Amino acid sequence: MGISQQQALDCFRSDDLIGIGMEADAIRRGLHPDGIVTYVVDRSFQFGSTAEHLLDVVGSAVDGGVAAIRLTGDAPSLEDMESVLTALRARFPSLRMQALTSKDVMVMAQESGVPEDQILARLRAAGLDAIEGGRLGVSPERWLAVHAAAHRVGLHSRAELTFGGDTTAEELVEQLLALRALQEETAGFTGLSLSGYKPDSERAEFEQPTAVEYLRTLAIARMVLDNFENIESSGIDQGLKVMQMAFRFGANDGGAVPPTNSDRAGFTEADLRRVIRDAGFAPVERDALYQTFYLNN
Repeated sequence: MGISQQQALDCFRSDDLIGIGMEADAIRRGLHPDGIVTYVVDRSFQFGSTAEHLLDVVGSAVDGGVAAIRLTGDAPSLEDMESVLTALRARFPSLRMQALTSKDVMVMAQESGVPEDQILARLRAAGLDAIEGGRLGVSPERWLAVHAAAHRVGLHSRAELTFGGDTTAEELVEQLLALRALQEETAGFTGLSLSGYKPDSERAEFEQPTAVEYLRTLAIARMVLDNFENIESSGIDQGLKVMQMAFRFGANDGGAVPPTNSDRAGFTEADLRRVIRDAGFAPVERDALYQTFYLNN
């Protein structure tokens, strides 16, 4: 059983960061006693591409070792998306495909007149494996309802928790408890990642969270979400040094390797594997659902 609401709030107020990290690390070791830290090689592609172009570029990515793709940008109509997914699944039967946030699903339901659960069932039948996390902080009740509907039709999803800014510790704990309750009901979440508040200007009212705040929140999430198998710490978002520390604060996954031509590409797959090893773990590549492992240590 994960820690209680009051215990989580006490951790947010505690000065004992190392002690909190040790408790979270003990839970990680219990769930992952093999000393493995996973990561994924995936790529994002825009919906705006034609089906033919999408098949070509995805094919090149698969040939380069990509195990999963994310379809991003403004979603097309339900029928067009079904066609794209069907074509991709026929060409790449083992490729993991993720698309649509909960907000995207809500918009598609409004525009198409098709209920959300039917949209999700149709996309699942067309080949979709999982929906994107999106941020829980935005309309949490609706967010949870869409993810519950996705899980009921066999789709998986990943939760993304936003912290910092004007989000209070009480709100964070309530969101974590809601995630734990839904996971208890559906077991559809593959994992959780954290997204810190990012000021949109130098005059923003709140500052970006510190590494200490990140590690504390990550550890508390690990302790609350005892029924989440995976907690991710992204080197893209946090940098490799903070990510490495996070592996001792409850995280067991290093997220995605950035594309080499990306503006955010600050490290390579070899860099990520080295950092994982230096932290005392064995790096293992996974797919988008944490279900297929490539033991290329």
